[in-house]
Amino acid sequence: MISCSALLLSRECAWTSGSTSTLRQNSGKLLGVQAIVSGTVESITATESKQTTASSGNGSSSVKRTAKVVVALRMYSTESGEIIFIGKATADTTDGVARQVVVGPNVINCLRRPKDCLQGGGSGQWQSQPISPDAADALVSGVIASAIDSIGKKVAADFEKVLSRAPKVAAPKVQVASNPPQIVGEVEGELVINRGTEAQIVEGDSLQIERKDATIGDGENQIQTTTVIGTFVVTSVGDGWSKGTFRPRKSPRPKLPQKGDMIKMTRK
Repeated sequence: MISCSALLLSRECAWTSGSTSTLRQNSGKLLGVQAIVSGTVESITATESKQTTASSGNGSSSVKRTAKVVVALRMYSTESGEIIFIGKATADTTDGVARQVVVGPNVINCLRRPKDCLQGGGSGQWQSQPISPDAADALVSGVIASAIDSIGKKVAADFEKVLSRAPKVAAPKVQVASNPPQIVGEVEGELVINRGTEAQIVEGDSLQIERKDATIGDGENQIQTTTVIGTFVVTSVGDGWSKGTFRPRKSPRPKLPQKGDMIKMTRK
């Protein structure tokens, strides 16, 4: 798994305390990848055995070294953070080494009487014996590489197919404020409204300010009339709020804005 220290992105790693799924998704965003692969070596065995053959005191011994490795791999979608592929690969090898040849003291007699050398001879069974750390490391390293190469080819061949089956994450729902766009207060001489970046407001926008002035009719025929009192010019914006200045409408009797005045979201 990718770590912050490995990426040298310590300031970008505040999210590592979150869930593993969130970690995978954020890792994908940082690296610009579609999937992250995590692998483990599930089991390693390395053994050595010896076989001795003899005939009338003469013979030889052979050594056989065997290694077996099981590698497990998981692939995670960086879109959903979920596991989209699980696979295993097993690799093994056997390395035979001739250790030594032993010639008995009666070799001359064997040469003179060959039939005597055939008596009591035969092949011995393989018997386990300790394997040296260096021999085990050399043997296992090659087997691990073979297993990783095998499962890597499998993943590469099926990558697009695996991604196509990955669960998709639905787009986050945009929360719509229950209150209508309006002036909610004043800060340091500037008006504050209850809409911001979530409503695609940017600095420099000019939004119309309206005030309710009369309600005509009743029931389904009720009509609310409004009066335009000026323009709200955005100077700064954040999530759920915007600050700005007031530009009054040209009128013989201009009105000043107040809390509760409505903001028309159509930009001028």
